[in-house]
Amino acid sequence: MLRPNFAAKSADLPLLVPYKNLSAAHLSACHGVNFTYSGATALSKEALAKKIITLELTNPSLDVQLGWLDDYFDGFCHNVKEDCTKALSSSLFMMNFGTNDYGSAFRQNHSMEEIKKNNYLVSNVVEAMKQAIKKSPCLWSIALDGCRPISLAMQSANKSATYDRFGCVKDNNDFCKYHNEVLQEGLTELREQHPDVQIVYGDLYNAMQSVFDNFKSLGECFSPFIHNDV
Repeated sequence: MLRPNFAAKSADLPLLVPYKNLSAAHLSACHGVNFTYSGATALSKEALAKKIITLELTNPSLDVQLGWLDDYFDGFCHNVKEDCTKALSSSLFMMNFGTNDYGSAFRQNHSMEEIKKNNYLVSNVVEAMKQAIKKSPCLWSIALDGCRPISLAMQSANKSATYDRFGCVKDNNDFCKYHNEVLQEGLTELREQHPDVQIVYGDLYNAMQSVFDNFKSLGECFSPFIHNDV
């Protein structure tokens, strides 16, 4: 389930409507629209190919989804009776990208240091997100990737992998932290360029870290794996 849907359920609000399921009747009546696509990347297939990164599946990348957003606005503004800008003034736009770009690179044996290099991948992903955030002013960070089961499985045969006290892969989490730092630098630049826009950074990394740090107070239903070597 999407993060906004968890928030909507907790506030007893309607869930987001998938954009591809919208009809003309929904354009002015729905309470929210979901433009996300599983496995989507920030960079296009062509841009990733130039970095010797191939995609197993070609899903709509960030620029395609922003095109959907523009198309939605065209339909929405055509159908609303009031001023369109006023109708959208209280809307919240949320976005999260990057993990699929990096995941594809890691699976194809690109090293973390290689991906960090300027003008290789991290800077390009963040730049794509910076351009998109002009339309979507709430941006999520990348959470603790080293705690995901798929990351743990991929590192299981790596004898040099190191783990934190919760059993999460340290290198993966350090990489996520690096991405988030570069992203926040980009957001600082955007805030200076657009002082009239409220740009919000959703800090999933530290929110998730807080859950791990305080797991004992969350009850028996939550218990992170504790690694034997720490």
